[in-house]
Amino acid sequence: MVPCNCPGHGCCRGYPKRVEELRSFSDYCQPLLEFLMDLPQGEKVVLVGHSMGGACISLAMEKFRQKIAVAVFTTAFMPGPCSPLATVMEEAIFWSWTISSESLMEVGS
Repeated sequence: MVPCNCPGHGCCRGYPKRVEELRSFSDYCQPLLEFLMDLPQGEKVVLVGHSMGGACISLAMEKFRQKIAVAVFTTAFMPGPCSPLATVMEEAIFWSWTISSESLMEVGS
């Protein structure tokens, strides 16, 4: 097992960028994408993504389908044919904001 943590989540050994320096979603997923680029020809992996990692493994599946045996989404963002990544992210931001706002109202009561 090789954990590929995204910037801001866990330890990103060898990945010099901080979250504030990221300019794209591909930058965010770069540790995983680099791991798959370096994987020897003919080897396959099982990807497991949690939370935002689901969006990263979706991107990896598009770019490296020949290197992925199976992908597992565990309580993860999962874009689909009727809900592209942009829609999934927009909904996540909306619900995150809604939940945070409700929590603040409860604390203020």
